[in-house]
Amino acid sequence: MWIYIYILQNANLQSVLSLVMGTASGIGMFMAPFLIKFFGKRNVAIFSNIIMAAASALLIIFPSNVVLLFISTYIVFWGAAVQIISQPAMNADALDYQQYATGDRFHESVLSSGENFDGTDSLQVEMASKNENDADCAEVTSEEVATQPNEEKEV
Repeated sequence: MWIYIYILQNANLQSVLSLVMGTASGIGMFMAPFLIKFFGKRNVAIFSNIIMAAASALLIIFPSNVVLLFISTYIVFWGAAVQIISQPAMNADALDYQQYATGDRFHESVLSSGENFDGTDSLQVEMASKNENDADCAEVTSEEVATQPNEEKEV
């Protein structure tokens, strides 16, 4: 907005360039799944960060070039749109891996309730989960374990 008002001083150009800049987000979001499938989420996130940094760095070298400013902004919008898709997918993968590695659902009751989880009551959630696990384990008595047949077979 600052560029439109103070540098260009043209409201008509503002609306046209805003529309053009918006296409970068659409293109980035459309391309993201294909890029992720071909290169992987991590590589796409790294690549889009590098592209956004490089496009922004050009403005340090040529600060008064208005055309370069719009091209750079378009590229940055594109990279940010790609990350709108790749970052949540990477977060979901990290959470899934944490659940796989620990064998424990990550605060299942809080996440399924739809409440906003800010982490302040994580100890209470962990204690409730531990109590549920202890209750499940207490149902099997030592007598039941001793009376179960041994199913090991010699090979």
